[in-house]
Amino acid sequence: MIRDVADRDVGSVSLYLKGSKLEPDVITSLLGIEPTKSRHSGPLENEASVDAKYATGLWVRSIDFQSVSAVPFLQELLETLIHSGVDLSTLPGVEEAFIDLFIARECVEDGRLDVFLSFPNQVFELLTRTKLSFQLTFAGIPRAAFQTGVPVG
Repeated sequence: MIRDVADRDVGSVSLYLKGSKLEPDVITSLLGIEPTKSRHSGPLENEASVDAKYATGLWVRSIDFQSVSAVPFLQELLETLIHSGVDLSTLPGVEEAFIDLFIARECVEDGRLDVFLSFPNQVFELLTRTKLSFQLTFAGIPRAAFQTGVPVG
């Protein structure tokens, strides 16, 4: 399927850091980057049950986009992480760390989701330098949702 230049993907590129002993403030201080979302492990806020707990702490930095290409946003996040000068594989309290590229795209008429992605070698070189895993997440969105606007994140 050839997509018209006017077609845009909606999505986000995110760094996810998770750990049962993860301290978001420590991660923020070490990276010098503010998270877009973070939480400590422990009791859930505003929950009816005082026994409800998050199993892990979480630190996320996301960049939302609407574009014909996710590549510039992925490169921006990877370069920001590399320029922090921190070895991301040794962050304290982090048990799981990965980059997630989420793309929502309009489904074709029969409900299929056709996806073609191309990444320049530079993206893989940057990703290798971060020492992080890479995850792709796709969502097929019905035409009506795209026409009314799809929330990202």
